[in-house]
Amino acid sequence: MPQRGLILAAPSSGSGKTTLTLGLLRALSQRGIDVRGAKSGPDYIDPRFHEAASGRPSINLDAWAMSKRQIRSLAHGEGLLLVEGAMGLFDGAPDGDGATADLARILDLPVALEARPWREDGTVVLEVEDSLGHTAGRWRVTTEKGQARVERTEDSPGVSLSAETLATLYLGDRLVPTLAAAGRVTGPDVETFAAMADHAGPAPYCRTGF
Repeated sequence: MPQRGLILAAPSSGSGKTTLTLGLLRALSQRGIDVRGAKSGPDYIDPRFHEAASGRPSINLDAWAMSKRQIRSLAHGEGLLLVEGAMGLFDGAPDGDGATADLARILDLPVALEARPWREDGTVVLEVEDSLGHTAGRWRVTTEKGQARVERTEDSPGVSLSAETLATLYLGDRLVPTLAAAGRVTGPDVETFAAMADHAGPAPYCRTGF
Protein backbone atom coordinates (compact mmCIF):
# COMPACT_ATOMS: atom_id res chain seq x y z
CA MET A 1 0.00 0.00 0.00
CA PRO A 2 1.44 3.44 -0.88
CA GLN A 3 2.51 5.61 2.05
CA ARG A 4 -0.12 8.18 2.97
CA GLY A 5 1.43 11.51 3.72
CA LEU A 6 1.67 15.24 3.39
CA ILE A 7 4.62 17.56 2.79
CA LEU A 8 4.50 21.04 4.33
CA ALA A 9 6.59 23.47 2.29
CA ALA A 10 6.91 27.22 1.80
CA PRO A 11 8.70 29.74 -0.45
CA SER A 12 11.48 30.38 2.06
CA SER A 13 12.81 29.88 5.58
CA GLY A 14 11.01 31.68 8.38
CA SER A 15 7.57 30.97 6.94
CA GLY A 16 6.27 28.99 9.91
CA LYS A 17 6.69 25.44 8.61
CA THR A 18 7.94 24.07 11.94
CA THR A 19 5.17 25.73 13.93
CA LEU A 20 2.48 24.42 11.60
CA THR A 21 4.01 20.94 11.49
CA LEU A 22 4.20 20.70 15.28
CA GLY A 23 0.64 21.94 15.65
CA LEU A 24 -0.66 19.36 13.19
CA LEU A 25 1.34 16.53 14.74
CA ARG A 26 0.03 17.31 18.21
CA ALA A 27 -3.57 17.88 17.09
CA LEU A 28 -3.74 14.71 15.00
CA SER A 29 -2.07 12.53 17.64
CA GLN A 30 -4.43 13.84 20.33
CA ARG A 31 -7.36 12.82 18.11
CA GLY A 32 -6.06 9.28 18.00
CA ILE A 33 -4.73 9.47 14.45
CA ASP A 34 -1.63 7.41 13.77
CA VAL A 35 0.81 10.11 12.61
CA ARG A 36 4.58 10.55 12.62
CA GLY A 37 6.91 13.31 11.51
CA ALA A 38 9.80 13.59 9.09
CA LYS A 39 12.19 16.37 8.10
CA SER A 40 13.53 17.09 4.64
CA GLY A 41 17.33 17.23 4.73
CA PRO A 42 19.87 16.52 7.48
CA ASP A 43 18.39 18.79 10.19
CA TYR A 44 18.63 16.95 13.53
CA ILE A 45 16.81 19.54 15.70
CA ASP A 46 13.31 19.71 14.17
CA PRO A 47 12.82 15.91 14.29
CA ARG A 48 13.26 16.04 18.07
CA PHE A 49 10.45 18.64 18.21
CA HIS A 50 8.33 16.35 16.01
CA GLU A 51 8.86 13.50 18.48
CA ALA A 52 7.83 15.67 21.43
CA ALA A 53 4.66 16.71 19.60
CA SER A 54 3.59 13.30 18.32
CA GLY A 55 5.14 10.87 20.79
CA ARG A 56 6.59 8.88 17.89
CA PRO A 57 10.08 8.74 16.33
CA SER A 58 10.74 11.24 13.54
CA ILE A 59 13.04 10.57 10.58
CA ASN A 60 15.22 12.50 8.15
CA LEU A 61 14.56 12.19 4.42
CA ASP A 62 17.45 13.71 2.46
CA ALA A 63 16.88 13.88 -1.30
CA TRP A 64 20.53 14.88 -1.86
CA ALA A 65 22.35 12.35 0.34
CA MET A 66 19.99 9.37 0.14
CA SER A 67 18.97 7.16 -2.74
CA LYS A 68 15.35 7.03 -3.85
CA ARG A 69 15.14 3.47 -2.55
CA GLN A 70 16.43 4.55 0.87
CA ILE A 71 13.93 7.40 1.11
CA ARG A 72 10.98 5.23 0.15
CA SER A 73 12.07 2.54 2.59
CA LEU A 74 12.37 5.00 5.48
CA ALA A 75 9.07 6.69 4.65
CA HIS A 76 7.13 3.45 4.33
CA GLY A 77 4.98 2.52 7.30
CA GLU A 78 1.54 2.52 8.84
CA GLY A 79 -0.40 5.71 9.44
CA LEU A 80 0.12 9.23 8.15
CA LEU A 81 3.58 10.67 7.46
CA LEU A 82 3.84 14.45 7.94
CA VAL A 83 7.01 15.80 6.30
CA GLU A 84 8.35 19.25 7.14
CA GLY A 85 10.21 20.84 4.25
CA ALA A 86 13.55 22.63 4.58
CA MET A 87 14.05 26.27 3.59
CA GLY A 88 12.14 27.06 0.39
CA LEU A 89 10.35 24.44 -1.69
CA PHE A 90 12.99 24.57 -4.45
CA ASP A 91 16.06 25.34 -2.31
CA GLY A 92 18.69 22.62 -2.59
CA ALA A 93 22.38 22.00 -3.05
CA PRO A 94 24.42 24.25 -5.40
CA ASP A 95 23.71 21.83 -8.24
CA GLY A 96 19.97 22.18 -7.60
CA ASP A 97 19.44 18.69 -6.18
CA GLY A 98 18.05 17.81 -2.77
CA ALA A 99 15.17 20.29 -2.53
CA THR A 100 11.89 19.53 -0.80
CA ALA A 101 10.32 19.52 -4.27
CA ASP A 102 12.58 16.57 -5.20
CA LEU A 103 11.43 14.75 -2.08
CA ALA A 104 7.79 15.29 -3.03
CA ARG A 105 8.45 13.56 -6.35
CA ILE A 106 10.39 10.69 -4.81
CA LEU A 107 7.55 9.98 -2.39
CA ASP A 108 5.44 8.75 -5.27
CA LEU A 109 3.19 9.87 -8.06
CA PRO A 110 0.44 7.32 -7.28
CA VAL A 111 -0.07 8.80 -3.81
CA ALA A 112 -0.66 12.26 -5.26
CA LEU A 113 -2.95 11.20 -8.07
CA GLU A 114 -4.96 8.81 -5.94
CA ALA A 115 -5.52 11.53 -3.35
CA ARG A 116 -6.90 13.95 -5.95
CA PRO A 117 -10.66 14.10 -6.72
CA TRP A 118 -11.74 12.97 -10.20
CA ARG A 119 -14.88 13.79 -12.18
CA GLU A 120 -15.80 11.16 -14.77
CA ASP A 121 -15.06 7.45 -14.77
CA GLY A 122 -12.47 6.39 -17.32
CA THR A 123 -9.02 5.02 -18.04
CA VAL A 124 -6.03 6.77 -19.56
CA VAL A 125 -2.32 5.98 -19.83
CA LEU A 126 -0.10 8.94 -19.03
CA GLU A 127 3.49 9.20 -20.20
CA VAL A 128 5.27 11.55 -17.81
CA GLU A 129 8.55 13.21 -18.70
CA ASP A 130 10.62 14.05 -15.64
CA SER A 131 14.16 15.39 -16.00
CA LEU A 132 14.91 14.22 -12.46
CA GLY A 133 13.69 10.72 -13.24
CA HIS A 134 11.52 10.31 -10.15
CA THR A 135 8.08 10.13 -11.82
CA ALA A 136 9.17 9.42 -15.40
CA GLY A 137 7.42 6.60 -17.21
CA ARG A 138 3.95 5.39 -18.11
CA TRP A 139 1.10 5.32 -15.61
CA ARG A 140 -2.39 3.89 -16.04
CA VAL A 141 -4.98 6.04 -14.27
CA THR A 142 -8.37 4.38 -13.78
CA THR A 143 -11.12 6.44 -12.15
CA GLU A 144 -14.41 5.29 -10.67
CA LYS A 145 -16.87 7.26 -8.51
CA GLY A 146 -14.39 10.09 -7.97
CA GLN A 147 -11.50 7.85 -6.88
CA ALA A 148 -8.42 6.84 -8.87
CA ARG A 149 -6.21 3.78 -9.04
CA VAL A 150 -2.74 4.46 -10.45
CA GLU A 151 -0.20 1.86 -11.51
CA ARG A 152 2.84 1.61 -13.74
CA THR A 153 2.31 0.13 -17.18
CA GLU A 154 4.10 -0.58 -20.44
CA ASP A 155 0.97 0.11 -22.53
CA SER A 156 1.04 2.76 -25.24
CA PRO A 157 0.36 6.23 -23.82
CA GLY A 158 -2.78 8.17 -24.63
CA VAL A 159 -1.51 11.40 -23.08
CA SER A 160 2.02 12.79 -22.83
CA LEU A 161 3.02 15.60 -20.49
CA SER A 162 5.85 16.72 -18.23
CA ALA A 163 5.97 16.41 -14.45
CA GLU A 164 5.74 20.21 -14.26
CA THR A 165 2.55 20.21 -16.36
CA LEU A 166 1.07 17.42 -14.26
CA ALA A 167 1.79 19.49 -11.15
CA THR A 168 0.04 22.47 -12.77
CA LEU A 169 -3.04 20.33 -13.41
CA TYR A 170 -2.95 18.60 -10.05
CA LEU A 171 -5.03 20.96 -7.94
CA GLY A 172 -7.54 21.71 -10.67
CA ASP A 173 -7.09 25.45 -11.23
CA ARG A 174 -5.75 24.87 -14.76
CA LEU A 175 -7.68 22.90 -17.36
CA VAL A 176 -6.35 20.18 -19.64
CA PRO A 177 -7.61 21.86 -22.89
CA THR A 178 -5.85 25.11 -21.94
CA LEU A 179 -2.50 23.37 -21.55
CA ALA A 180 -3.15 21.19 -24.60
CA ALA A 181 -3.64 24.34 -26.67
CA ALA A 182 -0.24 25.49 -25.44
CA GLY A 183 1.31 22.20 -26.54
CA ARG A 184 2.00 21.02 -23.00
CA VAL A 185 -0.46 18.10 -23.09
CA THR A 186 -0.53 15.92 -26.21
CA GLY A 187 -1.90 12.60 -27.40
CA PRO A 188 -5.08 10.95 -28.71
CA ASP A 189 -6.75 10.70 -25.29
CA VAL A 190 -6.52 14.35 -24.24
CA GLU A 191 -10.32 14.75 -24.28
CA THR A 192 -10.78 11.65 -22.14
CA PHE A 193 -8.19 12.91 -19.68
CA ALA A 194 -9.90 16.31 -19.55
CA ALA A 195 -13.28 14.70 -18.81
CA MET A 196 -11.70 12.70 -15.98
CA ALA A 197 -9.59 15.45 -14.45
CA ASP A 198 -11.17 18.87 -15.05
CA HIS A 199 -13.77 20.46 -12.74
CA ALA A 200 -13.39 17.61 -10.26
CA GLY A 201 -13.47 19.90 -7.25
CA PRO A 202 -13.19 23.53 -6.18
CA ALA A 203 -10.17 25.36 -7.52
CA PRO A 204 -7.56 26.27 -4.89
CA TYR A 205 -7.34 29.83 -3.69
CA CYS A 206 -5.29 31.88 -1.28
CA ARG A 207 -7.03 34.27 1.12
CA THR A 208 -3.80 36.21 1.72
CA GLY A 209 -2.91 38.94 -0.77
CA PHE A 210 0.70 39.53 -1.82
